Amino acid sequence: MATADVLLPEVAANCLAQGAIFTYKVSINTAAVVPNASASVPTTIDKEYFILNTQSFIDLQLYLKSALRLPGTKDRFNLEFPRKMFEAYKDSKTPVLYDLMCDTLVNIQNHCFNFQNETMGPMISLAGYIANFAETASKRATELRVQMQIIYDGSSNLEDANVKAAVETAAVICLELKEEAADKNKKCSAFVDKLVMFRTTTGIDKDELNKLNDRSSIVLPSTAQLNDELRKAMDIARDELNNLVKLENSQSDKAKANAGVRWYYAVPWIGWSLAISDTVKKADAEKAVRSANRKYNGVAAKAGLDLATAISFRGQCANLTNQIKEVHKHIQKAEDALTSMSGAFSKLETDLDDIANKLDTVKKYVTSGSNLRVKLAFTRLDEAGNKWDKVSSLAKQFQDNGLLMTANINKEEAPIEPSPQLEITCAHYGGVEYTALAKILFNEGENLRVHSVEPGFPEPWKDVVKSISFLHDYGQEKRVFVCAEYTSYHDLKAGPIEQSRDGRCTVNIVEPRPKPAGTSVEILAIVWGTKEVRNTAVDSYCYKQFHAGQPIQWNNDNFGGDTWRGTQKSGAIYYTRDGSKSIKSVSGREYTSSGTT
Repeated sequence: MATADVLLPEVAANCLAQGAIFTYKVSINTAAVVPNASASVPTTIDKEYFILNTQSFIDLQLYLKSALRLPGTKDRFNLEFPRKMFEAYKDSKTPVLYDLMCDTLVNIQNHCFNFQNETMGPMISLAGYIANFAETASKRATELRVQMQIIYDGSSNLEDANVKAAVETAAVICLELKEEAADKNKKCSAFVDKLVMFRTTTGIDKDELNKLNDRSSIVLPSTAQLNDELRKAMDIARDELNNLVKLENSQSDKAKANAGVRWYYAVPWIGWSLAISDTVKKADAEKAVRSANRKYNGVAAKAGLDLATAISFRGQCANLTNQIKEVHKHIQKAEDALTSMSGAFSKLETDLDDIANKLDTVKKYVTSGSNLRVKLAFTRLDEAGNKWDKVSSLAKQFQDNGLLMTANINKEEAPIEPSPQLEITCAHYGGVEYTALAKILFNEGENLRVHSVEPGFPEPWKDVVKSISFLHDYGQEKRVFVCAEYTSYHDLKAGPIEQSRDGRCTVNIVEPRPKPAGTSVEILAIVWGTKEVRNTAVDSYCYKQFHAGQPIQWNNDNFGGDTWRGTQKSGAIYYTRDGSKSIKSVSGREYTSSGTT
């Protein structure tokens, strides 16, 4: 039934949405409808099943699917949604919102899990047995009718051996069918009780979920609010970092301006060198540099931690609120569906009971041997036959849609994806890699804002106008950004790439480049100066150097010409290796070289 398991849910859902009545061919066992009836591989044929009036099954299935995604224990809930991340978001009501979320959602998951395993699966199996019974009963009824005809034709001589044998055979058939109908009726009754019980439980869960939904929608922040909070926090961090950079640059300038310069102190993170006059003690200068360095690194580390925590909470909060909304959306319809399903099973129960009674009457009439009674027995048998058809049809609906439901729940589902955010994956400024800092300095919630004036980086290349470049993701799409320093700010939007192009920067979608055979490197983007370079000769040069393990020589000849006249440029190559998703890079400044290994 593998084909049906995969395809039926979508077909049924599409047709139901259009209000259609339809058929769909599926492979079924010709030997029996009963699950696990034989260990041998059954013969299969294509048979049309009518999928009618299945909205109740679809509604219940959607509820079960959404509920079964929830954490099943309190420990699991705390693992997926850590309490400490939600401590800042409370109201004055009791119990605490976090505890209400945990208790309510775990209870709903447990109720649905138990119902799926203890009731839904066996109920679907029972529907298979009932459908099989109805199909078998129809065949046995044909045999019963033959025996009844013999009795009817020979009613004038009840002592005839053939008539006696027919009476005995008919009685046995009636008794067997009656007992089986009574057995299925008893099992139906048990499932009606379970359906009613789960409906009651679902009603209670619905009331608790309504309370939770009302409180969480007020207390928990939206993604937009979290993005705004994140934006403000990163603005504060950026200002602190810029102030520290200005302080160090000012100290450097003052030292250089002093007369009688006697020695130079190298500070790579500020510039190529810091000149200190003999009026400034060397020890004091070293102390000032170390102090500023520690402060800068401390602010950057804290901002990086705050950024990671905020982004994590943003994803967790969106996931949790989506799960609450998803379950809330389906629970009322599930409650209605359970009412409908318990009613349908009650109808099965009633019909099976009626069949048993009619068969008992048929048995009595047949064994009486009376011509009139045998005629009446034919009528009761026809009435029972009509019931078999109805029972078979309804049972098949349960069975078919049960398979549909099982396939839907067991089918691996992709996780709920949050709205795409812009995320920097690798960044360079003035020939130095600054990815971690760029994520802090350019964060704008779900967007990015590039501050090209006083961006907040440590000074990597003093007295040179530099370029900023980085690779960033938008969902599954990779993009490259390049701009010159002092070109104001650039707003990159989470949306179509055209929204990020302002005419003062380069923003492109990363496109595949011709890749030579045998190389483990895949180049994503090449930046030279203020431009992304797309040139087959440049690609070939870079691939050749990577393949040979030779350094990249940064000059105009190797990178397609002068992209920024009158300025000493820096460049960057963004790539992956061995099929990894991790972005790597190599960068350098004009007239220098950088290793590729």
